[in-house]
Amino acid sequence: YNSDERTLVGMVHFGENCESHRGLCHGGSMTSVMDDVCGHVAFLASGSHAKPWRGATVQVDVKLKKPIRIGQWLKITGKVVRIERKRKLYIFGELSDKNGNVYAEMNGISICGVDLSNMDDAVSKRQWVVGDKCIKTTSTYTPGSG
Repeated sequence: YNSDERTLVGMVHFGENCESHRGLCHGGSMTSVMDDVCGHVAFLASGSHAKPWRGATVQVDVKLKKPIRIGQWLKITGKVVRIERKRKLYIFGELSDKNGNVYAEMNGISICGVDLSNMDDAVSKRQWVVGDKCIKTTSTYTPGSG
């Protein structure tokens, strides 16, 4: 995750459990991973005062551009493109290969600071680890903090 650019980049592998048509990935699997990157970008972009899993994706619009072969590895990218009222994040995502071919694009919206679970357990005490640094978190979200 690059906090200056508010961009998350990683790798994704579509295994045999993602298969739909013979040898090809199901569009729902592609959409699911795009939904996941939308949420994780929002978690990370909401600033050091936000907790992991404190936010909610409210819209995911995925354009499936090319079929993905089962077993294929792709780069997944998610980037905040706009912030509205300090809590509503507009996120663009993309699945691409090493040659720059784009397999899917996503436009999503996530809301920061939403706590969908009121459980106080080990999961609620998680902290982000970026590289070799632990990002301290608190239980409250401060609008405009990141």
